[in-house]
Amino acid sequence: KQWYQRRVAITAGDDQLLHNVQVNLSRAAYNIKWKRHMDRDSTNTREETGTAQLKKACPNLQTPFIATPPTAGVKTDVMMKNLSEFILTTIKDAKVKSNLTRSQQDGLKSLQQKKGIHISGSDKCGDFVISSNQAYKDLTVAHLKTNSDVYRWIEPMRRAEGKIVPVKEPTEVTYKSQLTNKRDHIEEQCNSLIQDIVQQRGLEKRFRNLLTSHNTTLPIIYTLVKTHKVHEGVDISSMKLEELKVRPIVSCSGSPTEKLAALVTRIITPLLNHIPCHLQNIHEHLRLLRELKPTDIKGLSFYTADVSALFTNVNVERSIEYV
Repeated sequence: KQWYQRRVAITAGDDQLLHNVQVNLSRAAYNIKWKRHMDRDSTNTREETGTAQLKKACPNLQTPFIATPPTAGVKTDVMMKNLSEFILTTIKDAKVKSNLTRSQQDGLKSLQQKKGIHISGSDKCGDFVISSNQAYKDLTVAHLKTNSDVYRWIEPMRRAEGKIVPVKEPTEVTYKSQLTNKRDHIEEQCNSLIQDIVQQRGLEKRFRNLLTSHNTTLPIIYTLVKTHKVHEGVDISSMKLEELKVRPIVSCSGSPTEKLAALVTRIITPLLNHIPCHLQNIHEHLRLLRELKPTDIKGLSFYTADVSALFTNVNVERSIEYV
């Protein structure tokens, strides 16, 4: 409990945080109950089990609303209720002494009350980066445009007279429809791949139920300003947007590929132990340095190298071949 309080104390009193926690707890309870229901059905001898019964009970899984799952049993319901009450009470009761001065607290409060501003952390340094929403949007769009070899703009398309043609005057509804169709297409491809893996490997249906995705969302990209790239003594507020460097982050949480990515990560992570140059963290690096004999490093120099856009420049096909 003390560990959990330390994790949540910095955001105690945040009504939005409390709301998000309540929503996620309810979602988790639904998932647990449905999983328990499907696991129980997978042990039956009836043909209609697992996913089939889930689809029958929830005829429209593509909407954000899913039917209430069957009861998981009194014991399970009580345990989930107790867990929910514990987490919510811990967040409400968490107390921590602010490390901000009075003037800093007043300044932060005034910023939070203003509309049209964007507040985020920086890349690596943990600085506060404050800008207008429009400036943040322009900065992100500028990053996408200057890296056209990595990102590709997809024009809204429609079917006309049996052909796929661009939409001349796309609207917000057009873009939303395009995003929905793209999400459904990727979700269908991922689920089809999961189905093939289960059949080829002779896995139980419960693995398919566990890895099949429903009601997903497309990944979201956001950027973090690299304040450590700003030269010392330079006022960042006086810099032009094109002079700022950002790190793009693509959040795939809840996306169609999330479960597949987790599966692949679980499979290939142990392979890192067979790569001599791989370091788990800075502590392992320091340990290896301490083990070196002075005679082994006499006359040698240490240096570090930074590769620009390393991951986006990795050849995917060649990486798959190596694995």
